[in-house]
Amino acid sequence: MPTCESCYGKGWLELSIAGIEAPEGLVFIRRCRVCNLYATDMAAAEASACELGAEVLAVVCRQPQFVNFYQCPDDGKKWVMTWSCMCNDRCPSCKHEIEPYRSEAP
Repeated sequence: MPTCESCYGKGWLELSIAGIEAPEGLVFIRRCRVCNLYATDMAAAEASACELGAEVLAVVCRQPQFVNFYQCPDDGKKWVMTWSCMCNDRCPSCKHEIEPYRSEAP
């Protein structure tokens, strides 16, 4: 099977979002929608963590309206998700519902 020319076979893309500066250690990730190696952006972000050595990941949806930054008070896990609003999300590690500590509109 030929390698995807969009993501070079990784299944995910590292992105930058205009007007939003990522905090240190944060990487914006989106699954490759050409090869669809991963079913979700979160799955692609988790896979990218091994290669990038990043503990803090950001998952980027196609048309983000708010970039929400989260940190779990229980286990310290940090993550970023894009949503159409400033909303709570579940910690990827412990599944507790967490409020964003910061939200930015692109």
